[in-house]
Amino acid sequence: MQFSVFRKRIRIQVRRDRAIILICLGTSLLFWFFVKLSQQYLVRRVVELNYTLPEDQAFVKMPPSKAYANLKGDGWDLLRLYFRKTIELNLDASNQYDGIVSEATLVRAVEEIIRNDAILVNSIEFEEIELNFEEAISKMIPVHLRGSFSFGPEYQFREPPLLTPDSVLVSGPISIVEFLSEWPTDSIVISQLKADQKIQAPLLAPANESIKLEPPVIDVNLFVELFVEKDFFVPVQVNLAQDSIHVVPYPRIVRVTAVVGMSRFNDLKAEDFVLEAMLDGIEIRSENDLAPLQITKAPDYVRNIRLAQQSARFIFTLTDSLATDSLIGQSN
Repeated sequence: MQFSVFRKRIRIQVRRDRAIILICLGTSLLFWFFVKLSQQYLVRRVVELNYTLPEDQAFVKMPPSKAYANLKGDGWDLLRLYFRKTIELNLDASNQYDGIVSEATLVRAVEEIIRNDAILVNSIEFEEIELNFEEAISKMIPVHLRGSFSFGPEYQFREPPLLTPDSVLVSGPISIVEFLSEWPTDSIVISQLKADQKIQAPLLAPANESIKLEPPVIDVNLFVELFVEKDFFVPVQVNLAQDSIHVVPYPRIVRVTAVVGMSRFNDLKAEDFVLEAMLDGIEIRSENDLAPLQITKAPDYVRNIRLAQQSARFIFTLTDSLATDSLIGQSN
């Protein structure tokens, strides 16, 4: 019985000691906190710079958007700025003398925002601020697609990529915008294309922030299909300006091979091609009886056109001669 009473007294005493210790710690912490807040500190705050321009004007070069203010004061005063990580500063560009913003101007502006004489704006860290502006204009210019595209075996573009929109509205200072003729996209890299695709292509960000683009992103439609070879026998036509001379080419027809997309495979015919023997400049009595062959007409949707032979022999026949078929050369 006596042991239980003794143990109970010890527990009460321990609890009292703990309470005293906690009170002492709390008092010490509070005293330390007040002492710390009474000391001087130097803090750094971001200053966001916003500019107001006259109507229809634009900066020649965009001034910096940020500066850093070094503030000095005791802890009590700086505590009010603890939750204010940034300071917004509005500058009227038309009111700045000589287009230059000095550190003294920024210091005064920050002091007006803080409105606390106990806080000293020790210094402002900033890049040189030149407020040079001029007339602003806008114009539409075409978009230039920059990209590297590779295809799966036998696949190619069926038609050029379609840009939507194909032009962009550029706004900014007249000294820059008036000389722009096109605007590129960011470089796009796509590999192993085997089907149509629609992608978004961001426009290249302007190096000068005074230049604004609308829209900043365009849609690009890529049209891809399988391409195969198709062969034809095309008659050789004669390109000769002399009506009094009849020319017979040999051979009269030549095999032509072209690469065409599957969507136009059945549309492509031999009649879509014109194959000519180029005889201009060749004398009638010349010992040279070879004329180069050239495709002078072909559909724009075919590619890689090849001829089975690059030249043909020819026979000259005079219209008033009794001998109408005099062979000059032999076939290849």
